Amino acid sequence: MTIITRNSKETEVLGARISRNVPPGSVLALRGELGAGKTTFVRGFLRAFGIRRAVSPTFVIAKTFRVRRRGIFTIIHADLYRLPAGGTLAEVGLAEALNDPTAITLIEWADRLVRLPRTALRLRFAMRGTSRRAITLPAVLATTIHPTRPGRSARVRRRTRARHRG
Repeated sequence: MTIITRNSKETEVLGARISRNVPPGSVLALRGELGAGKTTFVRGFLRAFGIRRAVSPTFVIAKTFRVRRRGIFTIIHADLYRLPAGGTLAEVGLAEALNDPTAITLIEWADRLVRLPRTALRLRFAMRGTSRRAITLPAVLATTIHPTRPGRSARVRRRTRARHRG
């Protein structure tokens, strides 16, 4: 399913909503062009766990956050933007982290890796103009997301149900 967000606030809200349904031991592989909303999504995801300083770890490759919620003790946020394509999980220091059953790993620019775990949840981000983003979710996550009711400030719309307003 593809969800269209109209601005960065809605992209953050989507990240927060998805965080509620991601089980421990999960890997989220985020792909998309520069500026497509990957870091904004991660910021919302992390804020849902009470992490306020959610910035992209581009220069350090990965940041680890300690949390204690629903059997999740660690969240690892990796940003592989500065790495050349064709890297492995071991080369970027993520191989061990991916085997932690109490961690959630979020990988921006996951397409730079040669191979991802078979169980990785792949999300695709695309720009639709200057502020809209199209975020394609794997079926396992899509079934747990529901758009907010009309009238709320941050609405996330499903592309299949969005009405054309011309």
